[in-house]
Amino acid sequence: MAGKDVECKRRTNVIGIWSSVDAAYQQRAMSEKTRELAAIKRDIRTQVTNADRVLGK
Repeated sequence: MAGKDVECKRRTNVIGIWSSVDAAYQQRAMSEKTRELAAIKRDIRTQVTNADRVLGK
């Protein structure tokens, strides 16, 4: 049964299609949330800078 499943997935390229569609959804979500993601990135950089300072790096 598992062999047939793998054969079908290979024949129809379901994993490739699934991956491409998922990547497209993620790209769209990122482009719609550019401002929010930039703020998160700044916050993470601040946290890393603060951690480095505390650790004496």
